[in-house]
Amino acid sequence: MPRAEGVRGPGAGGTALAVGPTPNGPQEGLYLFPNPGSEFVTVLSKVGLLKLTVRDMLGRVVHQESLTGRTQHSLSVAGWASGDYVFRVERGDGNVEHRKFVKQ
Repeated sequence: MPRAEGVRGPGAGGTALAVGPTPNGPQEGLYLFPNPGSEFVTVLSKVGLLKLTVRDMLGRVVHQESLTGRTQHSLSVAGWASGDYVFRVERGDGNVEHRKFVKQ
């Protein structure tokens, strides 16, 4: 059973949550930083990113885009309302990951 571990995401300080199948931490990390953030957020993955969907806490889609398999993607969140969001990321290895993001 996977276990969640808090890890420091690369970049300007934020905390990211990575989920991995072993007690030694994530094998294929997915990082969201800075988190919390106010201007932009970067999604970083060891595996190519295929699709990104962001929902607010009411389940409304606030952002959705297809990606081209790159391993890093930055997104402006400056116009979003403050609050919690859930990032759903489809990766090239067939995995779907979810991360919570806090917009300040």
